This record gives sequence, C-alpha cells and structure tokens, in this order.
Amino acid sequence: MKTSNVCAAMIGVLLALGCSSGDAPNVTDSVIQQVASSSATETATQQTASASATETATQQSSSTSATEAATQQTVSSATATATQQMASASATAKPTQQSLSSSATAIATQQESKQMLSITKVSAPVFTLTKGFDKFSAQEESSFTSVLSQYFYSVETRMGISAAIFSGGKLWSGTEGFASKNVPMQPDTPISVMSSSKTFLSALILKQIDDGLYNLDDRLSELLSGHQGYERLNTKIISDATVEELLLMTAGHADKDTSSGGSQLNYVVAKPNWVPSDTITLTVSPARPPGSYEYSNTSSYLLGLIAQYQSQTDLNTLYQSELLERLSIQAGLRPVIEIPDDMALP
Repeated sequence: MKTSNVCAAMIGVLLALGCSSGDAPNVTDSVIQQVASSSATETATQQTASASATETATQQSSSTSATEAATQQTVSSATATATQQMASASATAKPTQQSLSSSATAIATQQESKQMLSITKVSAPVFTLTKGFDKFSAQEESSFTSVLSQYFYSVETRMGISAAIFSGGKLWSGTEGFASKNVPMQPDTPISVMSSSKTFLSALILKQIDDGLYNLDDRLSELLSGHQGYERLNTKIISDATVEELLLMTAGHADKDTSSGGSQLNYVVAKPNWVPSDTITLTVSPARPPGSYEYSNTSSYLLGLIAQYQSQTDLNTLYQSELLERLSIQAGLRPVIEIPDDMALP
C-alpha cells in the first residue's frame, strides 16, 4: 500500500524586546523581567509550538490512519469487486464451455448414430419410350438419322448405338446396330452409361452440400467416421482427402486394378453380400501426394459412400428422388438393381 509523504510546516515566532527609560535597577529589573518574560514567553511559545506540533502530528496521524483505513477499504472493495468479476467471468466461462462441450457431444452422437447401410436388391426398372413431346420436322429427323449412321459406321469396332436430341420441347431418338447378338438396338433398350454417371454423382454431392449435410473442405475421416467398410481400408492406399479433392480427382488415390481384365470387379460386385466399400478394395497401389489430377474411379466410389452415409439413404434411392425422377430419366444403379433382360450387352 502506498502512503502520501507528510509535509511539516516551520513556524517562526519573532519576540520584540522593548526597553523603557528609567532607573538602572528598573532597567535591570526590566531586563530581568524582560528576560524572565522572554523566557516565559519562549517557554510558552515552545509549549504552544509543541502542543501545536503534537496536535498537527495527531491530526496527521489521524489523517494517515483515516487514509490507511480508507485505502484498506478501497483495496478491500476493489478486491471484492475483482472477486465478483472473477466469479462472474468464471460463471460465464462455465456455460460457454458447457455449450461447446454440448455441441461437440451432439455432433459426435449424430455421427455415431449413422450406420453402414446394407444393400437391398431392387427390381429392374421398366424402360419405355418417352412420350409427350413434339417432333422435329421430317427433314430435321432425316438429317439426324443420317449423321448418326455415318458416325456409327465410321468406327472400326462397333456393336450398337443409341442417341437422342431434345430442344425447344421437341424430342428425337434413333439407333443403329445391335443390343446383343442378333437383337437390334431400340430407343427403349437399356444401356450402361458407365462413367457418364459421374456427372450425376457430382450433382448429387453438390446438392447435399447446398442442403448443409457437409462442406467441400470436410475430410473422409470425418464424414465416414464409424463406417465399418471405410475404417477397414488401408490408409496407405486410401489416404484422407477432402470432398473437393475427390470431386476434382486430385486426392492422389490410384484407380482400381484392371490387370485381370475386369473379371475381379465382376466377381466382387456379384457377391451376395456385396457392399460399395468392397469395390474400393480393388485399389491396391499406394496413394500419391494430393494436388495433381489423375482420373480415378476410386474417388467416385468414396464420394458415393459419403452421399449414402451422411444421408443414411442408399445411393440408388438418392439418384431417383433427387435427380432422375425430377428429370424424367429412366435409370438405375448397378449392381443394386436387377439387370434388365433386354439390356444391351456388348
């Protein structure tokens, strides 16, 4: 505690000695009296000064004591205020910490509630000709047919082709070649669209992001936490990656092994207990550092797992409800759907 310095005031008393005319003894007496008076005066003055100094010291002491008491009270009050503020800050911090803890717990609980979905086979869709649209002029349709035929027969290895043109509410479709041995291709013959399906997958992923299910910078390890199929994968082959890296095929994942000519893939997807993560096990090469583009089916398989796991809806149902039905497109996801008997089989 700091105290103020005490300033002492110096009081000087001036005694004027006056000599009156008269006898010497009187002078002597006067002098003696004056001396005595002076002594008495000095004594009185000293006593007065002493008393005054004592009073001043007492006052100063009282003032100092009062100051100390006030200071102590101020310090005590400040300490009490600080203590109250600390208690208030502590009380504020606790609900905030509890809120953060509660939020983290809710996210973890929500993630833990997700399950790796089992696959249920779906009957093959019934593919029919699309109707209800206007036709192009006869001259235009003749031109479309001619171009399609020229292109088809210009290819050295060919079997069958199907094409459609839609513009201004008008629809035309045409075919060339065969769907299978001795079976002509028809406009309503089901055809495997192969990697063209990645366009639909990317649209589905972006829609889920718009719906707030996850973000472009979220990682596989976060979005597939608790997914048994994903967690069994080799992390040196299937390295952690963001959704954006998977969409851009810059995650560094190698593609599936095709050295067996596709027979291994057919074996895996034909298993009765097949699940999508089984297909990813066909990737056997170590992952590269992320950043550079390289075409990878593995990235698409992982995106499919994310879409299905985060929505807790199987991928075929997602395609149907979110995209295909809205666009009046007849399609299905293999190997979830049964293969149609009349499907084009090159």
